[in-house]
Formats: sequence, C-alpha cells, structure tokens
Amino acid sequence: MANRKRQSDPSDSGLKEALLQELASLDLSLEELAEREARIHDELEAVQRERKRHQELREHARALLAPREQPQGPASSSRPSLSTTMVDRAEAMEMPDIYLDERRPNTSDTLAKAVYETLKETEPAPGEPGEPMHYRDLVAALESRKIYISGRDRGLNLVAHIHKDPNFVRPKRGMYGLKEWYPATQHNVGKRT
Repeated sequence: MANRKRQSDPSDSGLKEALLQELASLDLSLEELAEREARIHDELEAVQRERKRHQELREHARALLAPREQPQGPASSSRPSLSTTMVDRAEAMEMPDIYLDERRPNTSDTLAKAVYETLKETEPAPGEPGEPMHYRDLVAALESRKIYISGRDRGLNLVAHIHKDPNFVRPKRGMYGLKEWYPATQHNVGKRT
C-alpha cells in the first residue's frame, strides 16, 4: 500500500524536482555573493590603506608648514630637553604628531637626542647600564613617541643619522647602546675596528 502511494502521487516527484532546482539556484547565488563579498572586502582594504597613506602625507605636509623653532645663539648653553621641545612644537602646531624630515636642519641632532633619551629610559636606575636595543626596535620606540623617520628603510636611515655620534656604541651587530655604558670601549659606532 505504501508503494502505491509513492507511485500514485505524481506531485511528489514534481515538488522534489522543483526543490532541487531551487536548491541549485540558491547554491549558485550564494557562491556569487561570496565572490562579491571577497571583491568588496579587497576593495575596502585597498581604500583603507590609501586613506591611511593620505592621512600620513597630510600630517607630514602640516608638519613641514608649521613654524620652526628659532635657533638659539652660541652664547646660550641651556637648551630645553627634547621632550619639552616636542611638547612645545605639538602645542604650537596643534597636531598630535611631530615629523622629522631630513630636509629640516639638525635632524641628525634631534634624532640622536631622541635615541639617547630612548636608550636612557632602559636604565634600571640612574647611572646603571641599560639594555642595548636593535635599530629596528629603536625605530619602533621613536615612532611610539610620535617621532617619524623618513625614508624607504627607516631603520637604516636612523643608523645613518646616528652612526658618527660619539654618544653611541654598537656592542653587537645591529644593536646600539650608550658610550657611557661601555667605558672600556675605545671606539664609537662610526669607527671601524
């Protein structure tokens, strides 16, 4: 009797056929939507990268247009610390970031002071030697302090700015420390042994 119901009900096979076609259609639509979603996601990431790049360029341009500090005369020996100078500049520019560019005068001096202060912060107590840092870590530390280093390879650009400064020593390849931590060392970073 159950066999007769299955054979005798022609609408069951028609309904099953229609549902299978609808299922295939929905599967195809889902695949198309997934592809569309992936394209939109890729496009959104590209737009976000472009937006971030334009924001960085805008901030860099603002920094270049901001009024520069007047150089102090040679008779004036008391200079403000780098952190005070950065705060004053940030307030004068009404900007959150300070960008250093090699076209500005004394960029090497400013970067050297910033690196010196960064390394000095690694000292466990005043006068005790701190930990030398890899130049890539120094770049990250400076950027966290809102000091931008220009160039294609910012790490190598930083090394180029500080390599002849007598305050720094390279105890190991790629690592930089302060000369005062290594009093027995006869050479600074820029001199070859």
